[in-house]
Amino acid sequence: MSFLLRLEKGIFASIRPGKTATKLGKKSSIRMGRRPNDNLLLEYGFSMVDNMWDNVDIGLAASRDDTTSPLWTAKRQLILRAGLSVARPLRLTKSAFSSHLLTAHRILALSDGQVQQALYTPPSTKELKSSALRRPSVKFDSSAAPSADAGDKETDEAQHTLDGLRIDHEPQTTKQSMTPLLPLGASPISLENERLALITAVGRLDAWLRAHSTTISQDQEMMELASSNHEHNLLCAIRYRLTRKRVVAEHIRYLSVLHKELNRCALVTSAAQSFGAMGLPLPPAQPIESFDPQVRDAVSALRNSSIFSKKEVES
Repeated sequence: MSFLLRLEKGIFASIRPGKTATKLGKKSSIRMGRRPNDNLLLEYGFSMVDNMWDNVDIGLAASRDDTTSPLWTAKRQLILRAGLSVARPLRLTKSAFSSHLLTAHRILALSDGQVQQALYTPPSTKELKSSALRRPSVKFDSSAAPSADAGDKETDEAQHTLDGLRIDHEPQTTKQSMTPLLPLGASPISLENERLALITAVGRLDAWLRAHSTTISQDQEMMELASSNHEHNLLCAIRYRLTRKRVVAEHIRYLSVLHKELNRCALVTSAAQSFGAMGLPLPPAQPIESFDPQVRDAVSALRNSSIFSKKEVES
């Protein structure tokens, strides 16, 4: 039930729209809407434990040394093509697993050769025979990164260099020559890439948790103590911090579930031939309904990906 608030002689009175004021001593509810804890703290002065609308922003920015690498520059471009950005953090929410987190780390886990292959779609045989179309060739050259004392000689060079990624342009007749491979990272790329992406994503989230001076269990104890001592401000602050930590911890758990399922699919695929030769049935797969609702789509996409045989991993 919704109420309006009216200030009368320095005291807030709750009034139901179109009806008389609520009787003295009767409980009334106020609808705040879908607000994360930071908004509740700023606007209303309280926070809630495990607020389902709370979120945490996780940055993808690399270290200063990595940003000068031509490989990092290329991966940054691929992340942009996936609809993400290293300049904007990834938002994790309590109500859903962030597929963007996995997409970004799949791209970050690409090897040098995979990055070069993914930057541009190779021309078809028909295109090469029917026209003089030549695609720009992409080469990774550490010497292409601009130096601080290179002077004016880099003016023309900069037109052919993107932060260390050298692009040797050749005659083109159509924009189709730079058609990117899409969507990149939206599904598993390879077994090793998926495994590395999951490990690095967990490492990034774990580093975020370890950056705090307290653990989740310590925050829970502090929250109970603050509640018993009626320390409202401290209690609200701990609720805010604890809820954010739980959001990140849940995503670590989701990634761990995916890593376990990845290893199972890889084992089943490699053992399928041996099991079939011995006439033994493959180990049954865990029903998709038994997984958390937030991670079911990710598990299903993993099982149906081209890196595994669908018939084997779902048996």
